[in-house]
Amino acid sequence: MRFSILIGTIAMVVASCFGNARNQDSSEIDAFVTSKMAEAGIMGIGAAVLVDGKVVWSQGYGYSDYKKSVPFSPDTIMNVGSIAKTFTGVAMMKAVQDGKLSLDADINIYLPFRVVNPRQPNSRITLRHLATHTSGITDRWEVYSKQYHYGEESPVSLGDFLKGYFAPNGRDYSEENFNEGKPGQLRDYSNIGAALAGYIVERATGMPLNEYTRRHILNRWG
Repeated sequence: MRFSILIGTIAMVVASCFGNARNQDSSEIDAFVTSKMAEAGIMGIGAAVLVDGKVVWSQGYGYSDYKKSVPFSPDTIMNVGSIAKTFTGVAMMKAVQDGKLSLDADINIYLPFRVVNPRQPNSRITLRHLATHTSGITDRWEVYSKQYHYGEESPVSLGDFLKGYFAPNGRDYSEENFNEGKPGQLRDYSNIGAALAGYIVERATGMPLNEYTRRHILNRWG
């Protein structure tokens, strides 16, 4: 959370310094960003300002690889992180708009395995719950952290991972995969819940999520 706030602050300062002007002196921004990076212990950051759809300023700070002294540049490839949730949300709503999904239907009608909170077995989970992080699904870090595969594809498909997490006989199944709240009552930020929403979009549209978002978001407005 602290890192997100810092990045947001940097973005606002950069935007306020440039406004609609071009080719401004970036010394004020450089000083601010580097001081905040040192304060927060951040190794590297890339930033850019777009005006009227054109890049008017971009800069990298720090290192992408500290041990090898590789500088962080505007072209450094970064983990997209939770920006992916924005695309997942838009894709989900596109599928809803097209009549392929319902926000308030039980998600189990879209899945090849059942998702039931053992602590709330009579309560259904919906896409609206997944989208608002109120589904009751929680991330178990010892399981979730193993799903990062830097620079390569995961050897486990999204569907297989989710089945292993939610099916009672699954490899990673546990009551601890859920909190005690009834769906819609308790907010619990869940990366795995968002992944489940993306998987449901794939199932409903018959298209991988990256292809679906490329076709309906990036190619349309890019």
